[in-house]
Amino acid sequence: MLTYSTGMRLPALLLLCLVPVFTVRAADYVPDAGDLVVATLNLAHGRGQSLNQLLISRDSIRRNLDRVAETLAARDIDLVALQEADAPSWWSGSFNHVDHLAEAAGYPYRFQGEHSRTPLFSFGTALISRIPLENTRSHRFQPSPPTLSKGFVMADIQWHAGNRTALARRVTVVSLHLDFSRPGVRREQIQELLHELSDRSGALVIMGDFNSTGEPPHSILHQLSAALDLQLYQPGAAGLDTYGGVGGGRLDWILVSSGLQIEEYRVLPDELSDHHLLLARLRFPGPR
Repeated sequence: MLTYSTGMRLPALLLLCLVPVFTVRAADYVPDAGDLVVATLNLAHGRGQSLNQLLISRDSIRRNLDRVAETLAARDIDLVALQEADAPSWWSGSFNHVDHLAEAAGYPYRFQGEHSRTPLFSFGTALISRIPLENTRSHRFQPSPPTLSKGFVMADIQWHAGNRTALARRVTVVSLHLDFSRPGVRREQIQELLHELSDRSGALVIMGDFNSTGEPPHSILHQLSAALDLQLYQPGAAGLDTYGGVGGGRLDWILVSSGLQIEEYRVLPDELSDHHLLLARLRFPGPR
């Protein structure tokens, strides 16, 4: 809320009122020490560890989201990619989960895409951020019955790499959710993603639930990495499983441009849904 003294002259007051609020926020936050901390989480419609969101109360869903918010705030994460993030939906409490989470965790910027919609539910992917989100876009993949529609959202951020005087670097960030049932559908969805990214330049960070373990030699993750010159972090490493449901596995990934340094990449132990939070600390090469 803007405040002013009664002694302010009228022209100055009118000029102040014409300034959009978001322009004041744009320079407020700068990642510390040149690092950009990002994370991805499949929210599972806010159900936490429960079997289905229809089986728990609205208050329980809110508490689950508040637990996610506490974790994000404690880890000092700059930008988060979300999947299975609900707009107001009858099956999950009839309130917007992205808005609730962003406000509870202190993220002033958010962008949400609704990729699956019926009278029962509306959900998709989202980005919540401490840094302004620019040039936002939402894309719903071509229908893939009998499974529900999936998609992605993307945005650009201006990363000042540690201080307001440093040259801003444009980074495109993507929150992605691919089909869980068929590799052929996932390959087609990756082609749609590549097409939508064709007009973007600069550094790239793609995060989300790929529903793929990244096993060579023909993994969609390897194909995407090769097509966009992205780093696929230790695809054969142990201890990076993110999915705790039946079968488990490493289904969530953060892929970054080869020009970025991955300073940290780890799966957090917090049980926030049937997926674990995956975190990466990124840096542009250069003096510390």
